Amino acid sequence: MKIQILGLGCSGKTVLAKYLSKKLGLTYIDASKYLEIENVGQRFDKYAKDILMYDSWIVDGHTGEWMIGSFYKSDYIICIDISDEDLIARVNELELRNDLFLNKNIKIDDKYNEQYYNKVTDLEYLKKQREEIKIRLEITKAKILLIDGTKSLKQNYYKILEFLVNNGEGK
Repeated sequence: MKIQILGLGCSGKTVLAKYLSKKLGLTYIDASKYLEIENVGQRFDKYAKDILMYDSWIVDGHTGEWMIGSFYKSDYIICIDISDEDLIARVNELELRNDLFLNKNIKIDDKYNEQYYNKVTDLEYLKKQREEIKIRLEITKAKILLIDGTKSLKQNYYKILEFLVNNGEGK
């Protein structure tokens, strides 16, 4: 089983992908780690090698223009849908929480910084990202499930399980 999780920045892709990876026994692949590889050819090669290495996986995030082929490898795409207002509220909560963690010298993911928060709450950026995701969903041959980004992790997990069972996965 090969699953790709799509959604806007801070929509909950990473949390969902890690949770599903653990619950379903799938290899977790973080697409954002490949962005650290500056050479696009090397980035493509590393990503392709990694997804071909496993029979089943879950990819957190979308790989954008540099590796659209991952959509052709996915059996399922789970897309997290969340309104701009709910997303901005989530980002504000995350920013406050991370500021608190930093004040207590608790390590947080390096990607969560002022520049990132500004980008993922910019309405023009959100519009562009939504359009990109829409195009990705239109071209995929994978089965698609849209989930509500405001629902709890457990609620979405049960919805995903039902979707997978209805599509012949599991019992």
